[in-house]
Amino acid sequence: MRPRLLADGPKELYSMNTQDVVRQLDAAGMNEVSTTVIVPLVDKGRNVGALILDQFQSGGVSQNQQEALNRWGSAVTPLLSVFDTREEWRQGSRQLTIALVEAVESQDFDALGHAQQVADISGQLGRQLGLNERELEQLWYGAILHDVGKINGDQGHASIGANFLHAVPHLADAQKAIRHHHEHFDGSGEPDKLVGEDIPLYARIIAVANALVHVGDAARLKGQAGKNLDPRLVELAQKLPPRS
Repeated sequence: MRPRLLADGPKELYSMNTQDVVRQLDAAGMNEVSTTVIVPLVDKGRNVGALILDQFQSGGVSQNQQEALNRWGSAVTPLLSVFDTREEWRQGSRQLTIALVEAVESQDFDALGHAQQVADISGQLGRQLGLNERELEQLWYGAILHDVGKINGDQGHASIGANFLHAVPHLADAQKAIRHHHEHFDGSGEPDKLVGEDIPLYARIIAVANALVHVGDAARLKGQAGKNLDPRLVELAQKLPPRS
């Protein structure tokens, strides 16, 4: 598990690729590499990746330089391992959330899969708006949990569902989205009769996604633009792929 020194540069890389890829490697200057050093990154017996460093000038890599690279790899590995573990926790959290939602949806056979469809469409709209990964994560939780309050019945379920996240401060925006996804753009919704862009953006996105799941055709949302739904988001919904 020490650094591996390839004295013939990228020859191994060239040998495993097609001519089209080889031409791209040449264009990137890889044919000028004289030496390649591969530093394995291993944490507690688990391989988390490798550092690959290319040297263009001649002279090779000394033993001291190899040892320094190995120390560098050892310093970087725990950080990468933490990132990897966080991703595992993220996926585990999502799976548990989906299981909870499916348990609620199972009370009404017609509702099975509804939240996942709303979450998928919300994500598509969010990406069209240019939301970043952190924002898309908040939107996903708001969308997947938007109807979880129905565990106590339909009446006031948006407010009840929002209460489930009251002790999760890093999902504060998702909580607002759940609470306000039944607000109407013209102010006739609930629970707070918010108007227009006073309604949180994620709630407006979820409202459009929710409506689209119900009607099945984005063209049928146009009559709700400016009334129940944000007209800009209704317009974006027209650009989504048709639902099967």
